[in-house]
Amino acid sequence: MKKKKVLVLLLIMLFTFIIGNISSVKAETVTPTISLRSDTVEPGGKIYVDMQGVDDYAKSKKIYGFFSSTTDPNEQGGMFSLELEDVYSDNPYFETSSYMTIGHTYIFHSISLGDATYTSWNNGVNPAFNTNGKNVVKVVAPLSIDRFQVESSSKEVTKKDTVKFIVDISNADEYDLNDIGVMIRNIDEPTISAYGYMNRTKGNEYIFDLSIALGNNDLTTGEYIISSINIFPKKGGTAIQFLADDYYGQERNILIPDSFKIIEFKKENTTDKQKENKKTEEFLNKVTIKKTNAKINEKVEISFDTKKKLSSAILTFINDTDRMKVEVKDLSKKPYFIIPFTTNSGTYSLDNVTLKDVDGKEYKYRKGENYSNIVHFEFNNTITIDDTFKDGSSISIENDKLTTEILEKIKKINSKITLEINANDNPIIGKELFDCVKDSGKTIVIRYNDVEWTFKGSNIQTIKSMDVSANYYKVSKENKIKNKVKTGFVLDFNNNGKLPGKTTIKVYNNDEFNDLFNNKNINIYYYNEDKNIFEIIDLNTEFNEK
Repeated sequence: MKKKKVLVLLLIMLFTFIIGNISSVKAETVTPTISLRSDTVEPGGKIYVDMQGVDDYAKSKKIYGFFSSTTDPNEQGGMFSLELEDVYSDNPYFETSSYMTIGHTYIFHSISLGDATYTSWNNGVNPAFNTNGKNVVKVVAPLSIDRFQVESSSKEVTKKDTVKFIVDISNADEYDLNDIGVMIRNIDEPTISAYGYMNRTKGNEYIFDLSIALGNNDLTTGEYIISSINIFPKKGGTAIQFLADDYYGQERNILIPDSFKIIEFKKENTTDKQKENKKTEEFLNKVTIKKTNAKINEKVEISFDTKKKLSSAILTFINDTDRMKVEVKDLSKKPYFIIPFTTNSGTYSLDNVTLKDVDGKEYKYRKGENYSNIVHFEFNNTITIDDTFKDGSSISIENDKLTTEILEKIKKINSKITLEINANDNPIIGKELFDCVKDSGKTIVIRYNDVEWTFKGSNIQTIKSMDVSANYYKVSKENKIKNKVKTGFVLDFNNNGKLPGKTTIKVYNNDEFNDLFNNKNINIYYYNEDKNIFEIIDLNTEFNEK
């Protein structure tokens, strides 16, 4: 595929017109046929369908298919809907939902077409559609867990200890295996459970800290197993969930239910461990948060009074329903943390802190009583978070850290906001981001090095991914162009075909531009490689210093 080459500066407006004024709609005369092509799908995959007998009026509307689990009809999510994509192509499809669990089979039982809902059987209320018997799909795992065991040293723990696990996972190159979501539950009382993350220490060895797990206060003595784990893609998106074989009597997918016991906390005599705790108590004197109120994505300054300088600091805030975990940045100068985009409104109290000094020694503190290697500290720090956005608000997000949770939150924001996307580390902008702002007052501003792309949600017509990477270099490096012009820059963009919608592209000045053009007005051309000619975009364009 040829790349687009433009001389110097670019301001391209791509227009897409939709002309239509429907004054009448014909009644459906043909029973539509919508059947699933495959009886299996991976999480995050596409469920392709064959579709006949659906008229253009119905296709012009949003089409939703309705699914429910045949394995466990009462599971979380119940009946849910998926939007049919690419309806005018030969390969329309549904994209899997986070509600869909590995090992479960789902029935495609009804669909909305135009202004009517059809069912895969005649229920006397809605008209029927044909599936030709292809209306069930099973979610299968794209990766496998070969072994899951509790290390022998962790067979008996208190709810204030850590549990060691050994996990062998295969086919997981695209997944983040450093932090894996874990749900534990009591074998005899399944409603007693706790959720948190097990962190990889080395190889296939993991540590799960019961003391900071959500639901820790509800844990009782007894035997526990891992009831589910969530493994997250490295680039964000829907987690892969694995469930225990024995779960309320249901036939589920994996997990050898290796168990461990939670026993009563045993009081210890004065030991070297307690002496070590005393040293830990004396390391931290005070934590000061410089704000008591903050908004989502806002920078909050913080200071620590400690015996030694810090190399890292992790803070966890909680309230009655939520938790907020943040990493402190710039510890050697002006320490700060950023309110995570996924945080909900509310007042949060600082609950536990993990610090490392410049020598690498770790210190843990929590608001509750002393236990294990975590020392009590009387934190009196609270912060109130406001997760609402006013019209005109700007939100800065790293493209490589966009997750499904963040995208869902963006989609629910009703205000006219600007999303400033830093794409330096990942120039591939997923279609999900464009879908979040389509037909809204939101604006996306994507920055890749010195190139900036702006898309308004109201102008987005096509939901697709695109590559915003671009290179610029002097014409002397371009064989075809250097024979036609001696001075200038070539801006070389990836060929994305038709863009998601009308866009404005800005190229910011740098030292090379300043040296070459010396702040003079410049001309901008598009180089047509097929015809080997320059086509004028703009003449005598003002060259600004900023």
